[in-house]
Amino acid sequence: LLVLRRVIILAVQSELFASLKSNGLNFLPRIGNEKLWEEVFKSMPFQKIEFSSADMCYQIAYMSDAKQQVRDLSFIIHSEGKACGLFLLCVVIIDNKCSLTSYVQPIHSPIFLSAVSNKQIKRNCSKIMDSLCYLVASNICNPLTVQEGPYGIKKEVFCSEWFRQAMDRGSNCRLQYDMYVDLKLQSEQLKTFYRKSYKPLINKGLREWKLDVLTSDNINKTIWTEFRLLHKTVAGRVTRSLESWNIQYRMIEAGNAFFVSVRDIHSLKLVGGSLFQITKHEGIYSVAAYDRSLFDKPLGHPSQHLAIEYMKSLGLNWYRLGEKLYPQNNPLPDQKEIDISYFKEGFCSKIFPRMILEISK
Repeated sequence: LLVLRRVIILAVQSELFASLKSNGLNFLPRIGNEKLWEEVFKSMPFQKIEFSSADMCYQIAYMSDAKQQVRDLSFIIHSEGKACGLFLLCVVIIDNKCSLTSYVQPIHSPIFLSAVSNKQIKRNCSKIMDSLCYLVASNICNPLTVQEGPYGIKKEVFCSEWFRQAMDRGSNCRLQYDMYVDLKLQSEQLKTFYRKSYKPLINKGLREWKLDVLTSDNINKTIWTEFRLLHKTVAGRVTRSLESWNIQYRMIEAGNAFFVSVRDIHSLKLVGGSLFQITKHEGIYSVAAYDRSLFDKPLGHPSQHLAIEYMKSLGLNWYRLGEKLYPQNNPLPDQKEIDISYFKEGFCSKIFPRMILEISK
């Protein structure tokens, strides 16, 4: 079965790349050109975390842990002999069904360098969309789900060329909502957006726990192992491979993430921790674990506050907390997901819509 799935994945790659070429798109696969991908990524006017090589490496490990067959199909877009954009894509087989995604998310719009003209963007988006729709029409993969969300330092919300191309091909659109902290605001102004009940909890936590921001300068494997074992205890089992944890540790070493630790002020026992991924422009809340016996204590509240202050000190523009969930969402979230969303919302300063577009035959 594994061999068959690999054959299917390679066939999808072959069909996609052949279609892109027949549609006149100039591109280079990311596989084999990882250094160029990262150079283009670092030249982007806004460095979105999902497009970073560090995050892609982690997502591949995470999806493999879930027994999913996955292959990176991302590519570097060329125009007039130069790299001008990036497209994030993978093929994954889940329950014997073949899908194209931006790893665990609907397919992101291509991102382009600042100098790329609107005409070039339109032409390239059209060629990519044509090729993706060809795979669907040929029954090579499942119907497509793509997305259009806020992008850039100012978080512009508009219907981009990617959105227009999807809608022109008969897609259905639904909305999701993402929560952000606007790190360009002054610290005192930011605090006015905190949920009122959080302020005393933050102050209490800062007094009662030993909190530290750990970066490439002061992280070590012993601390990271403590956190991994705490996560296992809290989850009640090993949820993912040691390799995925090692990838996250290397993120911290490379400056692509930082870790906030929470320790008992007397025993120095680790009672909580959270990992935050970062680029030059944004941060995201990646993974956290807190001692369940201390859930009546303020553990996550001071951690989030400290992380926000640290991201501000780095000059980041946005901290993406995650999706704002509502009981009426479709599909329906479970209560745990709603509770986590509610906790994050207590730090949120802005909520932006994200459009999810579903394209069938």
